[in-house]
Amino acid sequence: MEGVRLFQLAARVALPIRRLWIAALGIACLCCFLDARACDTPVYRFAMYNWRYVAPYQVFYMYRGQPDEADRAANETLEALAANLPAAANVTLTSVNVDDEAELESLPGVVREAWRNLPKTSQPVHLIFTPHGTLLDAKRLDVQEVRALVDSPGRTKLSQLLQQGHAGVLIVLTGASDEENSAVEEVVTEVIRRGAAGEIVPFSLIPPVDDAADLDLQTDDAAPDVGRLTVRRDDPDERWFVRMLLHVEADLAEDQRPMVFPAYGRGRVMEPYLAGGVTVENLSEAVAFVTGACSCEVKEQNPGMDLLTHWDWEAAAQAVAERYGAEEGNEHLLDQGNLFPSILIAADETADIDGPASENSAPVELTTEDDLDAGGDGSILPAETEGPDAENGALSQPVSASPATDSPLGSSFSTTLSRNLGVLAAIACVALALTGFFLMRPRN
Repeated sequence: MEGVRLFQLAARVALPIRRLWIAALGIACLCCFLDARACDTPVYRFAMYNWRYVAPYQVFYMYRGQPDEADRAANETLEALAANLPAAANVTLTSVNVDDEAELESLPGVVREAWRNLPKTSQPVHLIFTPHGTLLDAKRLDVQEVRALVDSPGRTKLSQLLQQGHAGVLIVLTGASDEENSAVEEVVTEVIRRGAAGEIVPFSLIPPVDDAADLDLQTDDAAPDVGRLTVRRDDPDERWFVRMLLHVEADLAEDQRPMVFPAYGRGRVMEPYLAGGVTVENLSEAVAFVTGACSCEVKEQNPGMDLLTHWDWEAAAQAVAERYGAEEGNEHLLDQGNLFPSILIAADETADIDGPASENSAPVELTTEDDLDAGGDGSILPAETEGPDAENGALSQPVSASPATDSPLGSSFSTTLSRNLGVLAAIACVALALTGFFLMRPRN
């Protein structure tokens, strides 16, 4: 009898323990389910929250023997702006003594080539490169020119619009024809109206439907607030801004037609739409992309190039997070802990809305933005590449700490593996719960 009483006592104790254990397993199953779901944070907000490392523009100060004292103020100003936290400019400065052959040869091939293509001179010069590794300009910078390079009224306005939470900004770069400029402005006005009226359906992971009215669009992004910024090519205050826009893609500098550059995130601009490509449908697709479900893994797999800005992007991300509340990707801004798991979505699940500059234009090779978002000093390292770029090299960048893959194929594999593991883990949890129920239930 004593043994029976002990068994009954143990059963009574085991019952609440069993319930707690099953509840814990149920929570684990829920977490596994959440981990397998799709990311629904819009691209423009996910980019603002998480693409924290803005790709740097790299300046090389080329001199002979000793740096010229006349350039000290300009170089110190550039370094100070780059170190001016929290609104540090995304620019780096590297001084190079070209009389030192070993030092010169240690540079990436594109820098050596640019230097050797310059007219022979004993005067120092600054070589300015975009994050894509293309030469923006070669000239001797003074303090005034350094400040114009780093910031301008147009870029300040763009940063403000993005911080306010606009679902992208359409940057209109004017052309030579006033008539064409007016036509482009009318198209942009109509796109902004459509966005505000809820007539632009965000790209998402749901199956396509014939009627947009069938979609559940009862979200903050049902009527995206699209911003507009017009930049005149002949504005002297925007000379560097204009050059940056014309270097987003090859062969733009000679084109005098008006262009529209969609911008989002922390000052990232997409490839432009030109002349006949500036249509309500095309620009609406760009808005649909930035307001659609995020492709949450790798920054450089999303279109565009970062602008050189002097802005506190962490404060901007905080402002956007406070406006829209807790959502996947902004946990670190709202101190939500692990409320939302980190999700990988295959890059090929988002639509390709690149607007080519011309029918024959080729896609831009992102040779210098392979793994961003990690933070780092933006230092220049000798290129170690193979293939067509091995001879000239490329501007090296810090490696990303964000989830990354080397190709869309690798990204898709990571996504599939992650989802399969999540499903298997959920099944295993259910099986453990059922097993525990039968093994630990009290017996008469």
